[in-house]
Amino acid sequence: MTYTFTAKNGTEVDVPEAWITGSGLEDVGLCITCGDERYQTEPDARGYHCEGCGHDHVYGVPELLFMDRLK
Repeated sequence: MTYTFTAKNGTEVDVPEAWITGSGLEDVGLCITCGDERYQTEPDARGYHCEGCGHDHVYGVPELLFMDRLK
């Protein structure tokens, strides 16, 4: 199953189930402002720095699920 995340700037990111369940090899976070991916991000991360846009708006993918940001 694949989910979709939409950032505030309209960027859509396909989110594989492995990013949510942690069954993949990397922990991924997504920036809620620009949609950039950040690897080695804890599942419960909130407000981590985004190298893409410079804001502190990166959240762990499981955290985004709890925030109802994945469709």
